[in-house]
Amino acid sequence: MQAQRLLDAGRTPAELDAALKSEPTLPHARFDTAYRSIAGSLAATIVAQQDPRYLGRSKPLALDNDDSVWNAVVCNDEALPHKDLSYWVDAGFALARQLPFVSTRNVASQPCLHWQERASYTKPALTRLKDVPLMMLQSAYDVPTPAAGAQRTFEQLPAARMVHVQDEGGHGLLFYGTDCVELNVWGHLLGQPPAARETTCAGKALPLEDGDTGAAQKAAPVSNFTDPVLAERLIRTMRRAIDGPMDAAAGANTSAW
Repeated sequence: MQAQRLLDAGRTPAELDAALKSEPTLPHARFDTAYRSIAGSLAATIVAQQDPRYLGRSKPLALDNDDSVWNAVVCNDEALPHKDLSYWVDAGFALARQLPFVSTRNVASQPCLHWQERASYTKPALTRLKDVPLMMLQSAYDVPTPAAGAQRTFEQLPAARMVHVQDEGGHGLLFYGTDCVELNVWGHLLGQPPAARETTCAGKALPLEDGDTGAAQKAAPVSNFTDPVLAERLIRTMRRAIDGPMDAAAGANTSAW
């Protein structure tokens, strides 16, 4: 964030590099070494992205499950608003100038332009979920699912509950490890939703905040099963809900034979 603020103030990559390297030494040697290494590479990354040839350079072919799943979901989710590759290349450069620390290669290359297996389906209207007791768990600075969009969705779901996590940018928060988050979320899943429609929880401190020296201080695990009898009953209910359709499908397959 400090690097982005310096760039927004008009600092050059060289000035950014000098400013980051002049930061006070961190009290924990391992964190300080990691910080210096990352700070030293930021200016070089910015300079490389300013080269018009940057996005046109070839890179090794990588077959990664994460990328495959991401592209399969995104490319089937919505039709592209623009079919011209030059539009996406220009958008990639514009984003690289505004957000130089975020990779824009997928924007510029736009894999969905070449996606040939688009599924045909109709999305259900959001109004169909208005009576469903959903639980939404949202961090303040989540990039893939921004808080503003999550809030707009939540406002259209009157039966839902929402847990906000302040000062947090993580995307997957289900096993967050604090009483406020875990007991509200797991209580909801076990049939005991929070009394309030919205709950705000404090985010966890970053390493070295509040005088922390980097020593591992793990909080005691949260107990999500204060009523083991209720928990066991609800678990059996969920298993029946999952196994029922599978058993029906298995019976249909057997009869077909």
